[in-house]
Amino acid sequence: MAECSNRKIFPKSEVPKVRKALLSLSFMAWPSVVLGCNNALENAAYVSTERVMNVLIRQMTELGSGCLIVQILNPSQEWAIIQTKRFCGVDGKMFETDYMDAHFTDVQFTADGLKANLSLLPFMGAGDEETRACTIKLLKGQIGDLFCDRTK
Repeated sequence: MAECSNRKIFPKSEVPKVRKALLSLSFMAWPSVVLGCNNALENAAYVSTERVMNVLIRQMTELGSGCLIVQILNPSQEWAIIQTKRFCGVDGKMFETDYMDAHFTDVQFTADGLKANLSLLPFMGAGDEETRACTIKLLKGQIGDLFCDRTK
């Protein structure tokens, strides 16, 4: 799990503009000032934010990485990032080193977290491509673990 060292997401003078922009709750590759970590959005392919179980949760995918990044934000503390989790592997295998290709698709917010499909392409000779249905639950306002079935 990666934590951002800079807890402020943007300068106080930008708060009204960002609040207005976040009303849409879904946006593509905004400047890194919105995400908190200066380098957090440099490789962002998609970012969306939604309120789930009284928590503001953001999910993003990165270009060149199969990882799914999930964050909990606190709008009452200048949109501080409360928690960040990077999901870059499954079943003890890392996307970057143990698969030819791995990436999340169809990421959607649910009443209690997120759901997504995980596409896995093993190295040649190591098996067939598979797609798994995955969930990430919010537990007491914290980001839970990634659970993926093997049946899809």
